[in-house]
Amino acid sequence: MVYAVVTGGGTSGHVIPAIAVCDLLVDAGYSSEQIAYVGSRRGVETSLMARTEYTSEFLPISGLQRSLTIRNIGRNVLLPIRLSRSRIMARRLIRKWKPSVVI
Repeated sequence: MVYAVVTGGGTSGHVIPAIAVCDLLVDAGYSSEQIAYVGSRRGVETSLMARTEYTSEFLPISGLQRSLTIRNIGRNVLLPIRLSRSRIMARRLIRKWKPSVVI
């Protein structure tokens, strides 16, 4: 059973504090198997979380791109689809894990 789901990401400024929260939960007596992390496939969290023992799941979401390049316009056009898919995936994870707390 997962006690806590910790989420956030995109930059190390979000992921490193999330890992610290996970570590504090372990220090408080929870096992690493009781802690899960959810983040973005496109963020730095994929490499940072690989170095930890926590269960990690990554969603196909990224933020709105503000610079107007052809690539970013394409990403923005696909944003509603990715957001919808990520929401469905997140709901499934919450139903599967049934955490006591989401941080």
